[in-house]
Amino acid sequence: MIRTDIISTVGREYLTSNIENDEYSYPKAFSSASLTFVPIRNSSGRAFEKLDIRFVKENITVLIETKQNFTKTDEEQLSAYVEYEKALTGNKTIAILANTTNANIKVWRGVVSDSDFMPKETALRTMDEYVDFYTSKINDKEKVMQNTYKLNEMLHRHSIPEKLRSQFVGTCLLALKNGLDYATPSLSAAQIRTRIKEVLEELAKDKKADQTYAFIVWQRDEIRNLIKDVSEIRVPAITETNEDIIENAYHLIIADFERAKPLLYKNNDPVTIKGFFNTLNKRYNQMQDIKSGHEKELKLEDSKRVLIGEIHECKKRLLNELQRKEKEVMSKMT
Repeated sequence: MIRTDIISTVGREYLTSNIENDEYSYPKAFSSASLTFVPIRNSSGRAFEKLDIRFVKENITVLIETKQNFTKTDEEQLSAYVEYEKALTGNKTIAILANTTNANIKVWRGVVSDSDFMPKETALRTMDEYVDFYTSKINDKEKVMQNTYKLNEMLHRHSIPEKLRSQFVGTCLLALKNGLDYATPSLSAAQIRTRIKEVLEELAKDKKADQTYAFIVWQRDEIRNLIKDVSEIRVPAITETNEDIIENAYHLIIADFERAKPLLYKNNDPVTIKGFFNTLNKRYNQMQDIKSGHEKELKLEDSKRVLIGEIHECKKRLLNELQRKEKEVMSKMT
């Protein structure tokens, strides 16, 4: 893609340059900001100083380095520009390598590293879309967890079987993770269903050969994120009676279990730890019945202690399953 097309696609109004040919000199920018510029050099001593194309909107900077045909070694140069940008402005960055002989690109959200690489980004976007990478497309975990629980409860009230509830909630979370913004006012129910179907079809394509290396990396990262989230759930001490803490731990472990199911099990696989979560749900409902006065023979404090024990057991079992799956996925990468 030629430079003029790149600039037109992202948005000329956001182009920022300080030298000829619409390029951007970091030594000049540092000097204008009264900052000391320390060049980053490669192993042969070459200093990286001038970026090909730079766009800025609000606190987001898009950095594009063009090559006839980029290679792995060009990532070092792009990485240097990301470091300069963070030191100069503190902005969040989208870093892109773009070929001028064809439409091939590589995109990183943040630093130029394997963890920030976005393999599904294969075409240039507008500046507004890149801004969305850091704004509307990032979900507040606590709100996601709360809404996951509310959705599951609503489906339960309408007598939707547990298996179908799990599939539906898991599908909604996968679509959310892959860019579907349910809060968009203009989206109709039919459009949401269509987009969910598209997401599932895209994921199915990724999975077909058990799967491409990119999918295995994605799967590994998702499992690791879940392991981190589950590990951080604070399970109350058995003597703790604060209901808010107990409720929070219960809702978090249930929500993480729903997130984990599509990663841990295929459609016909037995969900080996389902029984533990069924017991957990029974103990939680029992505590609610005691609080509402429907259950009079059991004591609330005893019910809380039993529920805490079940939360602890489910957390341990879920972590074991996730760690087992992580080892299985890692074996495919060797």
